[in-house]
Amino acid sequence: MRKSHQHDIGVVLPDGVTYLMYSPVSGLIDAYEPDVSFIRHENVPAGWNPEKPHPGMPDLAVEIVSPGNDADVLQQKRHTYLEKGTQQVWLVYPRLREVQVYTREAVRIYSGADAIDLSDVFPGLEPLGLTVIFKLPSWAQ
Repeated sequence: MRKSHQHDIGVVLPDGVTYLMYSPVSGLIDAYEPDVSFIRHENVPAGWNPEKPHPGMPDLAVEIVSPGNDADVLQQKRHTYLEKGTQQVWLVYPRLREVQVYTREAVRIYSGADAIDLSDVFPGLEPLGLTVIFKLPSWAQ
């Protein structure tokens, strides 16, 4: 029997949170809203309201890729996230059931029965299997 552990290292935020990516106010071209994001507690500014733009970047940015997404735009976002200090960027391809995990050093493509190693961003958590990520609720099957 495995023990469950509670980890309180940050906050997971849904779509709608704007990250200014330390861009100057006059040039918000690098401001993004990932589909899902994670910020470590130490990177959340005191008194920050998630309904207002975050001045920095997420520690993890997840983009869900739709058929209408422009590949060049996605790659520019990925590049900017990593350049500005995001630790990992995930491009999730639901139709392919594939996740591309980018860091400043490498890219790893996960598919099939693979499990994503979360230890860099979430120390102590076990790898996350793609079957869990892509599992549909019974009402959607």
